Amino acid sequence: MTWVTKKTVRDVLLILVISIVLAEIAFRIVDGISPLHIFYDDTYDRWRREPGTQDFDIKINAHGFRDTEFSPKRTGVYRIVALGDSMAYGAVPHRNNYLTILEQRMNARQPVEVLNMGIPNTGPRDYLSILVREGLAFDPDMVLVSVFIGNDILKPGVGQGKRELYTYSYLASFAHYLLHIRPQIADRQPGPDRGKEYLKYCGNCPRFEEDAFLKIESHRASIYFSAPKSIDPLVDRAFAPIAKMARLCEQLGIEFAVVLLPAEIQVYPALAKRVIDRSYNFTRHAAHWNPSLPNRLLGERLNARGIRFLDLLPEFSRVAPHETLYLPRDTHWNIAGNQLAGEAIYRYLSSLASG
Repeated sequence: MTWVTKKTVRDVLLILVISIVLAEIAFRIVDGISPLHIFYDDTYDRWRREPGTQDFDIKINAHGFRDTEFSPKRTGVYRIVALGDSMAYGAVPHRNNYLTILEQRMNARQPVEVLNMGIPNTGPRDYLSILVREGLAFDPDMVLVSVFIGNDILKPGVGQGKRELYTYSYLASFAHYLLHIRPQIADRQPGPDRGKEYLKYCGNCPRFEEDAFLKIESHRASIYFSAPKSIDPLVDRAFAPIAKMARLCEQLGIEFAVVLLPAEIQVYPALAKRVIDRSYNFTRHAAHWNPSLPNRLLGERLNARGIRFLDLLPEFSRVAPHETLYLPRDTHWNIAGNQLAGEAIYRYLSSLASG
């Protein structure tokens, strides 16, 4: 019978420690060369994709945005800098993105450029940073901010909120991704995740497994229950950077407008029921369900500040019973949702110009 000696145990432990240290160093080197979204970063650059990366029908431009190349501003062209998260970035081909549709529709009346500066997983605080650090340099005539009700109120910016302990280790972060994140993603082309090239759009392919999708929606659902006092601080936190952007644009003579983008759970009651059944006491919570609550609270603050805004919830709620507007188990708009949004925003901006 062979007994394990203390020296053998020490050697194994030493090899294990050295391997862990080397793996940690290797992950840090790789992330330093080509940053990956699975590792922690408290800036919006964490989710900016590499220039030249193919994304459906377009390559990421030299500035790291999912749009055509940004050129010097031409005389007579009205330029809009559009800010937002993955909804603005888009989960559909670039030609079908609502901001591209907006640009095309506006160009029928006058020369217009819409610079899509959307970056996934960002929030209002990041939109302010992007505007100040990058957007103003493009000399915009208007700044258009897309606020996604689905998560911009709960998460106003990258790095905001409690940081999980595992994020301090690159090796632990990688393990967490393999064990907890990757298994939840369905076998299909990915959403707007960093560093992955994909060419074929699939409007019928779910992004997440059913339970993972409902878990995401359940986490976000807390803002739709009729308890304004509990949600007021969250709305104030999200509104603060929007107000700063509005004030900055006012000082610089730049037009400013906000668009409120509805989440799927706000416009499809069947999904709301599934979420409440899964994560809440339906009998107790259903009567307090108010999908327009965050829109109303944020709209009141925008009105009080004199900030022009368009709430897309009524339009999406009107069309939703007759048409599918979101990708399956994805949280983002499909082509039809983008078309609806692009046309609605075009009509709104046209009314501002004519008014």
